[in-house]
Amino acid sequence: MPAAAADTSRRESPWLRPSLAAGTYVHVGSFRDLARGGHLATDLERRGFAAHVLDARVNDERWFRVYIGPFETIESAQQAETQLHAERLADWTMVVRIH
Repeated sequence: MPAAAADTSRRESPWLRPSLAAGTYVHVGSFRDLARGGHLATDLERRGFAAHVLDARVNDERWFRVYIGPFETIESAQQAETQLHAERLADWTMVVRIH
């Protein structure tokens, strides 16, 4: 990715990433609006989670996917997922492995 594109992404949101490092994450939400994704990422960061917003294209539409992680194991990701639900931080979550 050209450096200029990376710089633009950083100005849009401090959490916005064109990709994530390989690992296990919890997918917390997907939004068409970056502000909504950024709001969720901010809330998750304030509660101690490492939050990331991934810029994704789906059927020619731009989506902003919010993830927490990476986690060392699937079990630790599942524990975080349980915490998210217990604290009502997310209605829907999915543990994912990014390669």
